[in-house]
Amino acid sequence: MEPLSDENVIRLINSMKSESIHVLIVESDPSNARAIEFYLRGFSRKGLQLSTLSRLDEVYGASRQTWDVILIDYDNQAPEQLELIDATRALMANLPTIRLGRHSDNMITSGAETALDEYIKKVSVSTPSMLRSVSHLLERRRLEDQVESMREQLATASRGDAITGLWNQSYLVERMSEEFNFFLRYHTPLTLCLFSIARWDYIIDTYGYLVGEDVMRGIGRMVIEAKRQTDFAGRIDSDVFCVAFPKTPIEGALVPVERLRDKISHELFTGKASENFTLQARFAIIQGDPAHSSFEEFLSTARQTLQQANDGPDGHIEILRPDSDPADQAEAS
Repeated sequence: MEPLSDENVIRLINSMKSESIHVLIVESDPSNARAIEFYLRGFSRKGLQLSTLSRLDEVYGASRQTWDVILIDYDNQAPEQLELIDATRALMANLPTIRLGRHSDNMITSGAETALDEYIKKVSVSTPSMLRSVSHLLERRRLEDQVESMREQLATASRGDAITGLWNQSYLVERMSEEFNFFLRYHTPLTLCLFSIARWDYIIDTYGYLVGEDVMRGIGRMVIEAKRQTDFAGRIDSDVFCVAFPKTPIEGALVPVERLRDKISHELFTGKASENFTLQARFAIIQGDPAHSSFEEFLSTARQTLQQANDGPDGHIEILRPDSDPADQAEAS
């Protein structure tokens, strides 16, 4: 980053979109704190809000507040200041920090290794140097936030189904494999529900793929509305969905599944020439069984149970409990 002239630094501070920039000064000596504030106080009306952290018992409360920049005086070697520095860095280690010290403080300069640290020699302190460091740190934080936002967007896109807004098959299997291993280790209940849309091929042939995508989006919305916050949901085939209920027996999963069945059967979709139509779905519910060695095996058994459900009437719920033979129809709802 190119050095900024004093005039440009002041112009940058004045043009920042944030209404205020919150700076926390970590200094146990009141006279030192006043000296540090002197270099910044003249610009407080330009958007800098200054606060001083001077006591150890104030650190936790300060860590619960929002700070844009922390300024720490490392030149003060008093025991209370050293304790204050250690506690501040422990609780606010990820915040942009200006380290103020003597030019011979190798410990201080070697510690300023992250992109969100700046070091100012005490002999070089001035209002422009302070503002220059503040502006550099804020710009770096802004760029890091942009990169992190892009990473989160890419991560969301890689695990999501673009049409339904639910998880895609690969991420669902990955996440559910972890949950299934938890089930095997701690013997907590785990229930899986698969459901498919009845006569899906007829819907596509009659109304086309664009209407089919609208239907998928509607199904995704209804799944999100019907499931609990702790449940997982994804699309695993063109017309097959999966909802997983961690730490939940079959009886607990039946309530949101029946709620979802009612939502689907009462939803109106629009086809050609504003023609309305409704959907029906068939469901398979299976509870985790230690006889399954992996989630893939568990999912395979659930698919077999869904095939049995597809032979039943619209809205049919096929239930398979542990120790039941998948070839036998255990229960029906």
